[in-house]
Amino acid sequence: MKAFECYLERYATHDNGGHVVQRNRISREGLKRMLLDRGSGMSEKVTIKEVHAAVKSFWDANMSKNAETRAALYATGSCVFTTDSGRAEPARLVVLKREREYLHKDASMQVDLGPIEIHALDDTAAVAYYTFSLCVKQRQISPGKMVEENIPTGRVTQVWHRQPDGRLLFVHEHISIPSE
Repeated sequence: MKAFECYLERYATHDNGGHVVQRNRISREGLKRMLLDRGSGMSEKVTIKEVHAAVKSFWDANMSKNAETRAALYATGSCVFTTDSGRAEPARLVVLKREREYLHKDASMQVDLGPIEIHALDDTAAVAYYTFSLCVKQRQISPGKMVEENIPTGRVTQVWHRQPDGRLLFVHEHISIPSE
């Protein structure tokens, strides 16, 4: 049953006693995905357009302070190099730190992306790389201590991978700034 969970949808019905119960059923869309997956092992080929949209979605989630959407874009076990880290860190840790620093109620963020270049690695993975500029008002670097952050030119490399359930997620992200 576990292997088929990504194809199921929940619905409510009534049992013989008239009580509402939750059940699973395969949806029409789930059936289509399952049939595609049987042949390829994945639901569909990763496209340049899809990766481009995923990159935009990531930055839109940052600017709108949508922590849940932002966190959901990282695959389990993914890692991140940030501008201030000396080593790769687990994405789940970086997500929590960035939520505290950038997504609190008093912060505001403006991001401008440069041209997004995308290179398909195979049918299931692609690398996106691009530059960005960032201005953050009220970045919280410690409890009660806020600063303004300006990055006139930053660089991002993101490795995206199609998950078995069909979602396109980061497996690696590297953000850097040029040394002066």
